[in-house]
Amino acid sequence: MNFGVIDVGANSVRMNVYQYENKGFDILFSKKKTLGIVSYINDGNMSEKGIQILCRCLHDFQLTLSHLHIASLHVFATVPLRNIKNTTVVLQKIFERTGIRVHVLSGEDEGRLSFEGASIYSKLQKGLFLDVGGGSTEIVSFQDCQMHNVYSISSGSLSLFRTYVSEILPNEKQQKEIIEAMLRELKEKDPNKEYATETMLAAGGSARACAALLKDLHMIESTKEEIPCEKLQELITYLNREDAIRIILRCEPERIHTFFPGLLILYSTAKYYGCKKMQISKYGVREGYVLKKILPNARF
Repeated sequence: MNFGVIDVGANSVRMNVYQYENKGFDILFSKKKTLGIVSYINDGNMSEKGIQILCRCLHDFQLTLSHLHIASLHVFATVPLRNIKNTTVVLQKIFERTGIRVHVLSGEDEGRLSFEGASIYSKLQKGLFLDVGGGSTEIVSFQDCQMHNVYSISSGSLSLFRTYVSEILPNEKQQKEIIEAMLRELKEKDPNKEYATETMLAAGGSARACAALLKDLHMIESTKEEIPCEKLQELITYLNREDAIRIILRCEPERIHTFFPGLLILYSTAKYYGCKKMQISKYGVREGYVLKKILPNARF
């Protein structure tokens, strides 16, 4: 059995197509469109233009699945649909125009499902899990592979870019403002640093992009599974140069405007909690959604 899962995020909409066989499933292929859907939210409401763009994207994904004769499709959304006033109206219009019913995840649900997906191949028994999205960041503390505390903060790579960055990349003053904003929000959620730990497990496009650029710049070995968190500070310092845009474009062109804010989220969280090492997971909320919401008896 093959089926599609679409994740409607603040910055991008991604579809993974999975193959399920003998209680196990694999990713057949992924397709992503960068919409920056939160840019179409004004005064807490998603505009008609935003709805049209999102529906057009969903329809394109439906066409892809129809060409492959895949009828089963599951769609969920995170920040862009849960943090707006007209969620019900948007969901109804999406259904009327595409026939798709979208499941809106709460911040806590997103964190839990992200952790479930990221834990598929992780051998970490204890640590802090971080899922950096475009419109929010989900944080989970875990021990003995079990979740203890889950919370969501409103800072994401795209939301921070829109709030603090005046050009393509943040200048040093804006970087400082982003770090200070992150530390304030972390302190508000966890004033006693109860989640402090040595190792951080990170998921999401920003985390994977940071690891890719560190490897591209030969700051870490290409086969290295753990990244010293001090390398995040080194990367920030390195990118404060005139050709930083060219460097990021060479490795992560689709994330040119959200890369630096995402890096600062990772750095701020590691700094606040005293993390020394970071592992990157290639799996996240989509795989967690499959395991918990679609095929609870399946395995990767």
